[in-house]
Amino acid sequence: MINKSINDCEILELEIRRNIYNYIIKYPGLHNRELCRKMNLSKSSLFYHLTFLKRRGLIVEKSDGVYKRYYPAKKFGIEEMKIFNLLRQNIPLKIIMCIEINPDYSLIEIARYWNKDPRTIAYHIKKLNSVGLIESNRVGREVRYRTNKNDLLLDLLVSYQKSLLDENVNIYVTWLKNNLGKAVAKKVMNVIFEIFPHPYYA
Repeated sequence: MINKSINDCEILELEIRRNIYNYIIKYPGLHNRELCRKMNLSKSSLFYHLTFLKRRGLIVEKSDGVYKRYYPAKKFGIEEMKIFNLLRQNIPLKIIMCIEINPDYSLIEIARYWNKDPRTIAYHIKKLNSVGLIESNRVGREVRYRTNKNDLLLDLLVSYQKSLLDENVNIYVTWLKNNLGKAVAKKVMNVIFEIFPHPYYA
């Protein structure tokens, strides 16, 4: 019987294939268009190597309903992939960040916070609810939301902080400064970095 680790090394002997695999380990949950863009690869070349890696059991593919996203097979289970599929999306991650800072915000308040259509926020809240990332509580006529900070969610946020926040934190800091002023923004960001530790913005 062939030793598994030796077999993996042979599979990853080709440099481009090894680079794709290592990139997916570092940035799990990216879809194929993002991988093409970030790695400067053609669709056909990426598709060929992704297919090869899937067939050999090194990566797995998980659809979020729109995109096919890719994960290292040895590090992610089905539940982790469901959660990470949503954390990889800009609006769901922003909803998580918003209600961490403002527990018990309503749908309308979340929509105003990010200047988004309430219907868009409602759509993504349903997805977050479906995997247990947030919980709802009816107060009078309004439904208010909190994050469901289970151990798995926190583990993913901490383990993949750079991967998740690289493209979102700059947008978020700019928004805070423009709307709240630098002093208030700094206080709010201190709260965020207790939840989403990020060495580049500590």
